[in-house]
Amino acid sequence: MAPRISGGAAGIVLHPVLLPCPAAIGDGLGKPVAHGRRLARKAVVAQAAQGALRSVLQWHLGRAVTAEELRRDEHGKASLASGELHFNLSHSGAWLYIVVADSEVGVDIERRRRLRSRHAFSSFTDALCMPGESIGYGTGESALRRCWTRAEAVFKCLGMGMSVPLDGLRLPQGALTAATRVDTGYGAVWIADLPGAAEQSACVASRRAFDSIEVVCSAPVRALLSHRPGALTVSWVDQAPAGHQIMQPCR
Repeated sequence: MAPRISGGAAGIVLHPVLLPCPAAIGDGLGKPVAHGRRLARKAVVAQAAQGALRSVLQWHLGRAVTAEELRRDEHGKASLASGELHFNLSHSGAWLYIVVADSEVGVDIERRRRLRSRHAFSSFTDALCMPGESIGYGTGESALRRCWTRAEAVFKCLGMGMSVPLDGLRLPQGALTAATRVDTGYGAVWIADLPGAAEQSACVASRRAFDSIEVVCSAPVRALLSHRPGALTVSWVDQAPAGHQIMQPCR
């Protein structure tokens, strides 16, 4: 089933949502918070994310979605029991990204954060590079975060979690302003960068080739996002469901 959008359909539909409370573990870069407060934040974020997801699915399907209709596989990926619509979600900091498509899809969003072990992280991401490319230990954290985001989106699209062997996955580096085919060893996946806020990296992966993305959000949210122009058509739809309303961040 093609995703429902006013006036037509797109290969990928993105719903960027601002959560009512930061999903971050700390109050800032490397700043821990008490265990109880961390759990309370996670609970608030999880509840808000589920509410936003149901709002998005209802908007696409034209009917309410019950808790019984949502299921999770062994890797934690959510789906509809009916399989009539494909979706995926990811959150980082105050942002929640929900993507809806007519085929298997994965999304990941990462905000700037201090890496505890950049060397181990870059060793992992170098294993994902295309032949002849390398991120390397001396590369900036933005490049590492971008590669990690793309890998997560592909893993989630495949529905295999982190069980995909790295030697079967090679990811292109640099900005992706067009959907790019990636051969995973488990079939082809197309990936592209998504519009994002400052200090944020976001990527979508789809089992089918796509050349357009619809971004559904209110005008204040759109003002916070940017996207490099390219071959990928990005259209903005200011018809957000009720669950997209910007909420007052908690303190």
